Amino acid sequence: MTNILWFRNDLRLHDNEAFSQAIDNDSVLLVYIYDRKLTKRDTVSSFHLKFIEESLDDLSDELKEKFGATLNIYHSDTLDVFRDLLSRYQVKNIFSNRIFKEKLSQEIDNLYDVILGNYVKVFVLLYSRHVVCINNCLF
Repeated sequence: MTNILWFRNDLRLHDNEAFSQAIDNDSVLLVYIYDRKLTKRDTVSSFHLKFIEESLDDLSDELKEKFGATLNIYHSDTLDVFRDLLSRYQVKNIFSNRIFKEKLSQEIDNLYDVILGNYVKVFVLLYSRHVVCINNCLF
C-alpha cells in the first residue's frame, strides 16, 4: 500500500504534521501540483510563482539529502493528477495540511468525489496556535 503526501502551501519539513504522519506509515509518494486553475488566479503574481519555485527547489533538495526521496511535481489539474495516481498505485491514505483560507474548498469537495469508491482515507491536519488537531475525514 502507498500513502500520498500532498504538499500545498506547506513547502517545508520542519513542523509539518502531515509529513510526520505520512512517513510513519507505508511507502510515501510525495506530490506537489501546480494546478493551472490556481496559478492563473488574479491573486497569483510572478513573484509568488517564483517564491513557490524556489521553495520547491529547497524542499526537493532537503527531501533528497535527508531521506533519499523525490518530490513529484505535476503541472496539471489537481483532480486529473489524483485520478492518475489512484489508477497507478494502491493508495491507502492521502495526507495534507489544511490551508487556512479554506473552510471546505471546492478543490477538496471535488477530491472527495474522485476518491469515493477507492477506500482511501484522507487526513487533513489543521494547525491552531501550536496545537495540532488531526482530522481523519472524508471532507
